[in-house]
Amino acid sequence: MSKVTFNNKQSPFFRALKTKVDFYFSSQQFSSVGNATLLRKGIYLIASAFTLYTVLVFFTPPVVVSILLCALLGINLAALGFNVTHEGGTRAFPGTRG
Repeated sequence: MSKVTFNNKQSPFFRALKTKVDFYFSSQQFSSVGNATLLRKGIYLIASAFTLYTVLVFFTPPVVVSILLCALLGINLAALGFNVTHEGGTRAFPGTRG
């Protein structure tokens, strides 16, 4: 099965959008990558997911506590999916631009 790809880099819309976004970041003196706050958020989300998982698997809390921890783990994994993977995909983490 062949891989489907989209090459929109030469389209007028993509060039105009990229130009406007680059101008916005340079005129507002913003960096196009995240700062230490973004890095801390990513580390916090990953560490809390590992902690919740470890507590649930190795310490076997009571049923009510386990249900609450499972709900927190689900929310945490959703936050990882929406935040960390999105920022990683857009190469917004510090040190990911080449």
